[in-house]
Amino acid sequence: MLDIKLVRKRHASYPDIFKAINKNFLPKAGVDLQGEAVRLAPWKTRRLQNDIKFKVSGDKVRVGTNVEYAAYQEYGTYKMAAHPFLRPALDNMRRYLVALWADTYEKVFRILGP
Repeated sequence: MLDIKLVRKRHASYPDIFKAINKNFLPKAGVDLQGEAVRLAPWKTRRLQNDIKFKVSGDKVRVGTNVEYAAYQEYGTYKMAAHPFLRPALDNMRRYLVALWADTYEKVFRILGP
C-alpha cells in the first residue's frame, strides 16, 4: 500500500519522486488505455479505431479522438443508441492502472532509496 507520509518523511523532495513516477507511468498508461479503447471502438470502417490517440501533458494523460462522430458513438443520439468505447476502456483498465502506478512507485522509490 502506498504511504504518502512515509514518502514525505524520507524525501524532502517528494514532488520530484512523483514527477519521476509520472514520467514512467503516464506513457505506459496512455498506450494501454489507447489499445483498450481501440479494441472496444466500433469498427465498421476502422476510421474511429485508427484515430484514437493518447497525449501526455504535465501530470495527465488524455486518450481520445478527433473523429467528428466519436461523441455520437460514445453517447448516442435521439436516433441512435450509444456504443461507448472510451469510458468502458477506462473502467476495464482501472485496476490494472492502479497496479501499474503502484509498481512504478515501488521501482522509482527503490532507485531513489530511503
